[in-house]
Amino acid sequence: MQTTIDLTKTSEATKNSNKKLNSDIWEKLVFSRYGIISKLVFITDCLGGVAASFGATGSSLNLSLFAFPTITSVSFISAVATTRAIIFLCSIALVLDLVVLIF
Repeated sequence: MQTTIDLTKTSEATKNSNKKLNSDIWEKLVFSRYGIISKLVFITDCLGGVAASFGATGSSLNLSLFAFPTITSVSFISAVATTRAIIFLCSIALVLDLVVLIF
């Protein structure tokens, strides 16, 4: 019985430390919001332009596949959305741009 209680306490401590680490990372990202956003805009727009010129010349589906998340991420940045939403949407846009370029 004592072992079960110790394991429960250990797993709760691990969960709490993971939550604190995750919270600390997001707090640092929110603190450096403007530096991160400027880099994300540069990388996302440049990669989107390259994908538009080389990867999406064949079909409208490929063009819409990466254009929608790219434009949506730029509009989230213009609308001053939360840092978490901007980072998630920019990462989705970057992944889709790379998929269009690779395939």
